[in-house]
Amino acid sequence: MHAHHIALIGVNSRIGPAILQALLEHPSKPHIVIFLRPTSHPAPTHPRIRTVTIPSDPPTLHDLTSALNEHDIESLVSALSPADRETQITLADACVAAGVYRYIPADYGSMRSDDPYVLDLLPNFRNKKLVREHCQALARKHKSFTWTSLASGHFFDYGLRTELLGINEKENSAMLFDGGKDRFSTSTVKQIGKAVAAIVLDKEEETANQMLLIQSFCVSQLEIIKAMDEVKGRRPVKGVYVESEGFIEEKAAEAKKGDAEAVEELVAVLGIKRSNWTGDKLFANELLGLKEENLRDVVHDVLG
Repeated sequence: MHAHHIALIGVNSRIGPAILQALLEHPSKPHIVIFLRPTSHPAPTHPRIRTVTIPSDPPTLHDLTSALNEHDIESLVSALSPADRETQITLADACVAAGVYRYIPADYGSMRSDDPYVLDLLPNFRNKKLVREHCQALARKHKSFTWTSLASGHFFDYGLRTELLGINEKENSAMLFDGGKDRFSTSTVKQIGKAVAAIVLDKEEETANQMLLIQSFCVSQLEIIKAMDEVKGRRPVKGVYVESEGFIEEKAAEAKKGDAEAVEELVAVLGIKRSNWTGDKLFANELLGLKEENLRDVVHDVLG
């Protein structure tokens, strides 16, 4: 039986370890080559993992193409920061040059990166759009090259420990956008890892040249808070009503002045208000064989 050869770059990122774990756990037992930069932290070790240091930083087209060719890579998965647009584009070009069939750029968005409203407010999402458009152009020109990008909603486990979900777990408080009743799609990093593994190892043809939407569950802020209260067994989280439209206008103005915290707050509210995948034709949980997770169980795992 042929063992798929997959390259992963960005293994030490927020999403990288979960992607690596899902690939290692897949029953097809793929061979994994981890691309590191000269300044990267060491990668995990495993009998099916090989580690390759790309000598250039940022990596050049020549060095990436050579590494892909040397290890007979069939799929390349990026878990780098989406802000690194030029490297994402160079990775795509290297795939074409080396004959790599599938490229997964680093999207994993809290929102869809083709949402005009989001793109107008968040320059980082414009980077994702430009990378996707570059992949689309390459796929039209080179039939041997395909791509898939993922929008996952907010990273739930990361968001529960921070204020990405509008909830401050440490302070036992929450900003309830428009009352906190809107449901939004959100995924654990484990679910995202499983989605990536399914794309490159199970559903390669069915997922070619598409942006797909996934989730662990579609829940409201109030439902999350209820699960937190049940798990922690303490006084209820104190929620404050926040009108989202005014909040977005305020934070957008601050973000344009270079306020990084305002950008994070924009991402938080937009991921809650504009990321309900229910009924969307690109929703791919069923296609990828992803089962929805239990909210209370996940909250318990994250918060203990």
